[in-house]
Amino acid sequence: DVPLSDITSVGTSEDSATVMSGLAENDILIYALAVSSGDIGASDSGLISAGWTHLLGSIYSDMIFLRVYYKKVTSSVDTSFPRYTSGFGKQIIMAFRSVEPDTIFDVTSTTSAGNYATYPDPPSITTANDNSIVIAVGGTRSVDITGGPSGYSNYTKQKAGSYSATAIAWQKITSAG
Repeated sequence: DVPLSDITSVGTSEDSATVMSGLAENDILIYALAVSSGDIGASDSGLISAGWTHLLGSIYSDMIFLRVYYKKVTSSVDTSFPRYTSGFGKQIIMAFRSVEPDTIFDVTSTTSAGNYATYPDPPSITTANDNSIVIAVGGTRSVDITGGPSGYSNYTKQKAGSYSATAIAWQKITSAG
């Protein structure tokens, strides 16, 4: 196991192809995109060819498409990120360091749709191991996301005009359950 104190956020790239400073081999990248029109799907060729793996996503409440991909950084550290360029959505990429490399995700993802909140409000998540992090990803259509969920830190968001908004927040969990 990796001590929880070792897991850190390397940084965030907000709607940019620019790689955050200090990215290194074995960092874990989370890519989130909420769009109000034109779902990129689970097999977006630009992301898949760049080594990204689809984690979850579908159409959710009020015609918002939310997709989440992840990637483990290889020895040839990324110098750019795939960028969604339509005006109907914005992506966020967040990087984490010192994540257990053999069990990046050790629980089944949970989803919640239709809560019509202006902040990510994830359902309860039961962690399988001590010293975990929980990541909340949210997307809305036509309204801004005004804050992160209670107890989460490192909240960030991007808004695509009046079309959609994407947000990511995360928290450390010391004891499983």
